[in-house]
Amino acid sequence: MLATLPSTFYAETAMITRIAQDYQTNFRNHIASNFERNCTNYFFLRLNNDSDPWYVANATVKKRKSIAAYIYKRAASLQSTWPDIENEEILQNTFDERVRSISLGPTPITEANLYAKANMYLPFLYTVLTYMDNQVHILEPVPQDFATKGYVHRKLHEVRYLIVEM
Repeated sequence: MLATLPSTFYAETAMITRIAQDYQTNFRNHIASNFERNCTNYFFLRLNNDSDPWYVANATVKKRKSIAAYIYKRAASLQSTWPDIENEEILQNTFDERVRSISLGPTPITEANLYAKANMYLPFLYTVLTYMDNQVHILEPVPQDFATKGYVHRKLHEVRYLIVEM
């Protein structure tokens, strides 16, 4: 039976064609549904990486997220408004200059364009995914003076395991 499986597989060209069409459809759907999120995360990571020239030291994480969304919309040739941040004109001009050097692919970036020309967006998406492999610590500019629920939950689990082990 194992000897006949490869010959059956290659003899059934309709099955191979159908698998290839499904793969192409899944590929296009993946690019169209995840491109904006991945690009915005890429810009957000660059804004948080202290060794990157895009680093914004004095902005909160929430403001960095809004700047990342602004950068994506500008690079994608979509309507964008600058978030409310101090020293906003200096930062906005700086990032507008940086956006001009970015080529995401054919613009404006819409879901229809992403689906129709998915292969045109792969070079930038490759850059995004390789950058996301780097470990970037996302920190607030001022340390928090309170404990989050997640922190308390983790610490309580550690205490519980210490008590059980004793």
